[in-house]
Amino acid sequence: MGDILFLAHRSPFPPDRGDKIRAFNVLKHLAVNHRVHLVAFADDPRDLESKDGLVPFTTSRTILWRGKSRPRALAEALVQRRPASLTAFDNRAMHDAVTDLLGREPIVTRDGGPLTDAKGRRSYVTSAGSGPSVGKHLLMAYLPPDQAVVGNELAVEYFGELYPVTVAVAGATPLFDPENARIRS
Repeated sequence: MGDILFLAHRSPFPPDRGDKIRAFNVLKHLAVNHRVHLVAFADDPRDLESKDGLVPFTTSRTILWRGKSRPRALAEALVQRRPASLTAFDNRAMHDAVTDLLGREPIVTRDGGPLTDAKGRRSYVTSAGSGPSVGKHLLMAYLPPDQAVVGNELAVEYFGELYPVTVAVAGATPLFDPENARIRS
């Protein structure tokens, strides 16, 4: 049973119109075998009032009011030279909600013990992404100096499960082409 982040342009509950019915049925299907974390917009006050109807299908749910009007989204799109659908749903609260779910995962010992620095601050992931040039998924993390040692085997806690990680680089040395040979050629 894994975790799924379900992003929706409109809250799927109550399922009382086409797009909401479709999203609700997908959500119900996913909830059978997964822990679903829902982040969605509301553009009707009933969507905010009906949030509890999602409890049986979601592990967590964040419903945000989409307060940007269509004319404002269109004006932003023209000024920014971006598609109107992107400006309509560009929302800081949505970004923060997703970051809270996906960001700042704890870095722990392989057996799950906490890592703290001399001031008691916990270690955590600061950013993550795919590294196609090195063929690996990469994490950047805040680690205490005594743990930031190349080859140190740690773990990242992600939705309650531990995943093994190894310190590949400590400091400012890049993982790909550390001598800058590629750029010099």
